[in-house]
Amino acid sequence: MARMADLYKRGVVPARMQQYIVEKVQEPGKSILIWRSLTPWGNYHVYDYARVLDANQQLLLRITVESDDIDQPLFAKEHPTEAAAGKRQFSLDGYKEGPMRGTQRTEVHMTFGFMVGEPTYDEVRADFLKAAMGQTAPLSDNVHPVQ
Repeated sequence: MARMADLYKRGVVPARMQQYIVEKVQEPGKSILIWRSLTPWGNYHVYDYARVLDANQQLLLRITVESDDIDQPLFAKEHPTEAAAGKRQFSLDGYKEGPMRGTQRTEVHMTFGFMVGEPTYDEVRADFLKAAMGQTAPLSDNVHPVQ
């Protein structure tokens, strides 16, 4: 991962490459593919990303470690020392196919937890595996239409 970060900083990796796969973890009846971002991407600034697939390779769940800019002012108010040191709030989020509403597809968004400062890869991996295996209950969830 350090080598990939260095290659990215030197402009050696393709400019449009935003993330790369780190590993595939096999669990009973599931596989978990884990990616690391070269630079945070998307509306919520995704740093790490996982896809949980069933035995037939069908997508069950997407999991992210995010650090949305909109969350940082409240974080700075609640954690002024950490914010002053340059730390950000991160969240562990999940996304899965939701129930149909007539002909409208929906998605379920789940928030599993929050972290002060960027977690290490080992922490991310452990959190991804717990969420993938149903060992972590979401703090909140909501269903919204898929655009």
